[in-house]
Amino acid sequence: MTSMELSSLPVDTFHPLGTLKVLILNGNLFKTIPEALKHGRNIRELSLSDNPILDLSEDNAMPPMPKLEKLNMTFISTLHHIGKGSMVGLESLTELHLSNNHHLEFIHPAAFQFPEKDNPESMQWPLVKKLFLQNNNLTGLDSTTFIRWQQMDEVHLHDNPWLCDCELSWVENILMPVIKKTTPHLIDHIKCASPRSMAGMKLLDLSDKHHEMRCLDKYGAHPERDSALLVALLIGVLLGLPLAFASIMIYKRGCGRRGPADFSRAFYKRADMQDDVRI
Repeated sequence: MTSMELSSLPVDTFHPLGTLKVLILNGNLFKTIPEALKHGRNIRELSLSDNPILDLSEDNAMPPMPKLEKLNMTFISTLHHIGKGSMVGLESLTELHLSNNHHLEFIHPAAFQFPEKDNPESMQWPLVKKLFLQNNNLTGLDSTTFIRWQQMDEVHLHDNPWLCDCELSWVENILMPVIKKTTPHLIDHIKCASPRSMAGMKLLDLSDKHHEMRCLDKYGAHPERDSALLVALLIGVLLGLPLAFASIMIYKRGCGRRGPADFSRAFYKRADMQDDVRI
């Protein structure tokens, strides 16, 4: 069912196909996740790549597919966010392809969490082994999006504009050793895009040098520039004080000097109009 310009499916499309295990819906016109997928409960592999799917949310979420192991959602230019609870029904997911979505900039930490059957207040995560997030527009990734990161077989994070602040430090400490071990040929492509002082730096270099990622100011200030700014202000103050003092002294001396014209004006008093009349 590839490249058939499908934009919707009848709800009961997969109801009689109980043995269907692989479903490829690439290159169609789906803007929302087809509701018909809720009947594909035995599907192991699903591909929705190259569809104009809008942002995933609780209203546009993947239906419960408890046996789904592999999901492909790549080359989707309309996808910006993967919201909270949008992937909760994928309990058996082991391989996830969310790459080459050039506007995908945010994955909610609770997108894949699902409650335990016996204890709904306790959350679980699918045990993803292969994660492909390369070539998106991601600036950050929360450590609680998945668990057991160190047991993953592949993690692809390259070619994203990462914001290298303290919230991404866990990637440096936890994921970089995994990537270095599993896909070393790609590790040089995981780079910082911001802050400006770290733009273009490799996360591998930060990890090897034990570089500390600082927390950015919430108002957009740059703490890494504080020392230079304070030195500049101090120099300005030290140079400005003598100049200000000299200006004040010059002004006072100028006010203290009185010339002949000043004395003549002191003895001169304009005649009153009444005095003029009496003359």
